[in-house]
Amino acid sequence: MPFFAPLMLFGLAAAAAPILLHLFRKRSARRIVWGAWQFLAESMRRKRRKILIEEILLLVVRTAILALAAIAFARPFLPEMGFFGGGEKDVVIVLDRSGSMNLHRKDGTTAFAAALEEVRDLVDNAPRGVSFGLVLGGRDAEILTVTPFSSKREVLKLLENVKAGEETMDVPRALEAAGEVLSGGSHIDKEVIVFGDGQAYGWRPDDANAWRRVEKTFATFNRRPPVVWRTLERPEGVRNAAIASVVPSREIFGTDRPVTFTVGVVNSGSVAFSPGELALEVDGKRIASQPVGQVLPGLSRTIPFSCKFDKPGAHTVVTVLAGSDDIASDNAVTNAVTVIDELKVLLVNGRPGLTGFERPTAYVEAALRPERKDDKVPFLVKPVGVRPTELESTNVFAGVAVTILCDVPFLSEKASDNLAHWTAEGGGLLAVPGERSASGFYTNWTWRAKKVMPAAWTNFTKGVSIPGKPPLFDNAPVLGRMLFDEKAIDTNAVRIVSRMSDGEPAVVSGPFHRGHVGMLAMPLDLEWTGIPARPGFVPFVHGLVY
Repeated sequence: MPFFAPLMLFGLAAAAAPILLHLFRKRSARRIVWGAWQFLAESMRRKRRKILIEEILLLVVRTAILALAAIAFARPFLPEMGFFGGGEKDVVIVLDRSGSMNLHRKDGTTAFAAALEEVRDLVDNAPRGVSFGLVLGGRDAEILTVTPFSSKREVLKLLENVKAGEETMDVPRALEAAGEVLSGGSHIDKEVIVFGDGQAYGWRPDDANAWRRVEKTFATFNRRPPVVWRTLERPEGVRNAAIASVVPSREIFGTDRPVTFTVGVVNSGSVAFSPGELALEVDGKRIASQPVGQVLPGLSRTIPFSCKFDKPGAHTVVTVLAGSDDIASDNAVTNAVTVIDELKVLLVNGRPGLTGFERPTAYVEAALRPERKDDKVPFLVKPVGVRPTELESTNVFAGVAVTILCDVPFLSEKASDNLAHWTAEGGGLLAVPGERSASGFYTNWTWRAKKVMPAAWTNFTKGVSIPGKPPLFDNAPVLGRMLFDEKAIDTNAVRIVSRMSDGEPAVVSGPFHRGHVGMLAMPLDLEWTGIPARPGFVPFVHGLVY
């Protein structure tokens, strides 16, 4: 029997303590003859056997207590038998049908055919009470069973029509789909079994959002389902390079400036080789190309491409590997992008009575559109200033991409509901505090029983805790700020983007339905901070909007 803490079994030695104490304390009796002894001797002979049995039983109980305590601390467990353990269970089988699974091995078979045969045997020999679900892994996971089937015949019938594909399996998406199927099962015990060839490409380790969705799906179960990987043998000498990622330098594409696409090329084969040239095409026209060079197995190389879109609208961006390898299906990646010529930002002024650069929105507005009046160069961002009361009309949100609240004490019920509904539909909201901002309003602001803000502000704090040493952000002093209740932040959904020099959060962001909400700790004016005077202020504000 296996144990979780086998070192605790050394405690079994303590079971010998009662026996040793009994032996050490045993003494030779001193015999004294006296007149009434003959009557006691006869009584002792009759009771001696009974007393001896009682003493032996007491010794055994004491020894057993110590031995069982040592075994309990060692935490024994019964291992499951095979995949299923003989009990009722929901099992989802994920079958990798990427192009590498269809390569022929030395014996003429493919890993996909071997995996399919093993899956059939697994289903056919499963004990009674095991239900099966099927997911085919590819670029988009294909769910064959919405819920696990208890009928083996139905599952085997579905396997008859399964064919190998060409696209690489997206591992996070396949696991997320497996969790969705498991959620429809009726058994408490659940398990995921993945059949694949173990190639590293497709895991997307840099995509935190994809793995966060997997974690969220599996966290819904009372007992977390284990994931079992069955890795099949791959052919030797595979030459394959794949485009692993295409990452743009920003999420919003405009006609005002170039965007950089960083393309990652990975050698997912088993031999080193040069995959040739990597090309970038926009709307069918080749923009640029660069040689990749030799890449070792399991390693990758990143190549940047700069592209400027002249016209707004939908565009197709294709990255292509020109060289030939054993799997051609992962040599090209197509992305559809939408280019805009204007990004409307709503600046809500919490102190409409002020003018010029005394306004809380003044420096943000200047940073968002920092061109001269006689400058004819087109600029993407179009800031529009409004009063808080104007949010009571939904017309104010027409064409708006981002709304920034600058030192807004609070909003009326109608205005807050309109703004929350607009954000939930996909808008971006940024809260910039000020001296008059009411932290209680933002902390308790809810819409359809869900908090709008990703974190809770405390009251506005003036001055510094250490005289002469104010906290810094971007090397600029901060003399007034809101502190966040960091213990109450749900780090699974909310991200602390940056911190100040004293470790306090400076920028916090999180999702709100289909939209996104950000919060700053400090105002963006020269009254409470020197941030607007820093060279990095303009790109910092643009980063918040984009």
